[in-house]
Amino acid sequence: MKQALGFTTRSASGQKAGLVMLSVGLGCLLLAASARASSGPRICARIPFDFVVRGQALPAGEYTIESDNRESGGSALIRRADGKASAYFVVSLGASINPGKESAIEFRRYGDQYYLAGYSIQGGSVAFQATISHREARLAKAAARPDQGMISVAAYGR
Repeated sequence: MKQALGFTTRSASGQKAGLVMLSVGLGCLLLAASARASSGPRICARIPFDFVVRGQALPAGEYTIESDNRESGGSALIRRADGKASAYFVVSLGASINPGKESAIEFRRYGDQYYLAGYSIQGGSVAFQATISHREARLAKAAARPDQGMISVAAYGR
């Protein structure tokens, strides 16, 4: 190491070693985050319409929702089966439309736009409610009520 004007500098090999350590650390963090997001229950459904999650438009298709924890709020990931579309979203606990009956993914409808409202898991007494985006909040305020209220799509566990 060289010291100039009170600063310590490293040789090129020292800088490379530091970058390798940083890369390994970041890789471990990403791996842990991925494992955490997929450690909870998983449900799947064929969603027959385009929809919005946290302001991100997702196309119709077969989707999987993986949550980080079944017992409390937290985060969840919705991912299209072909891997071409996905979105993380924050969930909180709420009342289920049909508690314990079957797994379902729920949407709010405004005209021809569908917004992810949440999901429930078979055997559970609660539902996981997705947070509402600013855009959806504006739509909800402008509309007297969502058209046809909540739309529920049957889901199955995996």
